[in-house]
Amino acid sequence: MKNTHDVHVVLDQIRNNFQPALVADESAIAAEIENNDHHKTGVILKILSVAGGVLASIAFIGFLALANLFESETAIAVLGFLSFAASIFLISIVDKLFVTTVIVSFYIMGYVLIGAGLGFQNVDTVIICILFVALALISLLLTQNWIFAFISVLVINGSIIGIILSGNHNNINLYVPFAVIVFLLITLNEAMIVTAHRKLSKLYEPLRLGTLISLLAGLALTGVRDLITLDYRLVSITAIVSIAAMFFLAFRLFRVLEIEKPSTKALVICLGILFLIPTIMSPAIPGSLLIILVCFYVNYKPGLIIGIISLVFFISRYYYDLNLTLLSKSLILMLSGVIFLLCYFVTVKKLERHEEV
Repeated sequence: MKNTHDVHVVLDQIRNNFQPALVADESAIAAEIENNDHHKTGVILKILSVAGGVLASIAFIGFLALANLFESETAIAVLGFLSFAASIFLISIVDKLFVTTVIVSFYIMGYVLIGAGLGFQNVDTVIICILFVALALISLLLTQNWIFAFISVLVINGSIIGIILSGNHNNINLYVPFAVIVFLLITLNEAMIVTAHRKLSKLYEPLRLGTLISLLAGLALTGVRDLITLDYRLVSITAIVSIAAMFFLAFRLFRVLEIEKPSTKALVICLGILFLIPTIMSPAIPGSLLIILVCFYVNYKPGLIIGIISLVFFISRYYYDLNLTLLSKSLILMLSGVIFLLCYFVTVKKLERHEEV
């Protein structure tokens, strides 16, 4: 809807289906649409703004270090709190993308300086992470800015991972299933979340993307060998949760794609099990496959692209980490290719038969 006339036409169509007639404030609706269009910016541009804020923060912190302003740990922490508070205040009164990038740099710098100041005073890592979670939650409550919300979600999840890594690294195998469940709940219940409250409708997109990135971070920690020390006998827990979630989603897709024949369903399930069993010790692969499946189901294109890229990376990493000879690795790749080709031909045959009917 590009103008007031379009709003009027749509509301007239709705009124024709309501008895009594629907009452709506057309001018307010048109103003809200215009306001949304004004603030609508691509995800890539927003991510670049975050990257710009990070680089600006690094440059400013480097300047402070060169100017010998890091001699007082307390002053560093105080400057961090002031930077955080100033960014929250400024973002509530300024809404220009260029200025927002500058404010984002102060927001990120606030976390860095607070962490550095408290770290230099030997404050426990867990306490710092809990403080970061509290600050990020305050930011989410006080602002509805896309970039701030995205960073806040990353800070919350990053702090949770930090708390886990400060203790037993194997507990990361509990975080990833938790992140999988949260991502599924957020992605599959979009309509319910955005209609629950106006604030949630503005925060939904950065919340979903931030949860997706956090899930990938957890998958990388469990799926890339030697990144952290893990008991790989426990890693299978994470893979099993992702595989179970994929089969849950597969049954939903059967209904959407109108696949009703038990033989077809059984074939898909058997092929899925055959392909996924070898990945049981590399949960990053079924995790990235789950991301692709979920994003395809809800038609979330940025997530679909991220999922495909992550799948290629994790499969390559899995191949690299295999403690096998080059010949054995080549045979595994050939077998995987044959399985994919079989899946392709079976899918094409089923689609052609469906079109003929």
